[in-house]
Amino acid sequence: MKKRIFILLFSSLSFVNYSQNLQVTETISIPTKISTQGDNIELNGFALRVVKSYNLYLASLYLAEKTTDPKVFLEQNKPIALRMHIISSLVQRSRWQNTIKQGFLNSTGGNITGLESRIERMLSIVKSEYKDDDIFLFVYSPVKKTTFIYLNDVQIEAIEGEDFKKGFYGIYFGEKPWSQVLKDGMLGIKKF
Repeated sequence: MKKRIFILLFSSLSFVNYSQNLQVTETISIPTKISTQGDNIELNGFALRVVKSYNLYLASLYLAEKTTDPKVFLEQNKPIALRMHIISSLVQRSRWQNTIKQGFLNSTGGNITGLESRIERMLSIVKSEYKDDDIFLFVYSPVKKTTFIYLNDVQIEAIEGEDFKKGFYGIYFGEKPWSQVLKDGMLGIKKF
């Protein structure tokens, strides 16, 4: 019985592998490559979210091929990963929830029909407990057409659909991005 439980638990886990690190600040480094869900993707760019001289989080984008054009990965069925390293507990859950809600409206042109329950699942994640140095990883698998969400390398959710992928990543890389500074940094347009 114990062996069967272990096999079941082991088979439900997804693994994230990292290689090499890039030192970004004195205390923070980020991987230059990520392997997960059968895809090998590389660092495209990164940006630090700073508010009133407080470092809140470091966001980094991983793609199969580097690009400064978000349409390449928003419009096509390609692997994407967005990594959010929480630096400060000043990252407020309520603000992140509002970013998600408004961001989906912006990235879909106000049409979230059919996405409502999946957006709620995403909102439940940002409502959950997290702390300084926690790392969220949002990985889209083109084969499974699913966005896998990890907290500190443990998969906590899987949300299906290319429409969800386009809406979610559109929050940060769409025509009306949540932050132009973050978008430009992660696209490699501006260097941190």
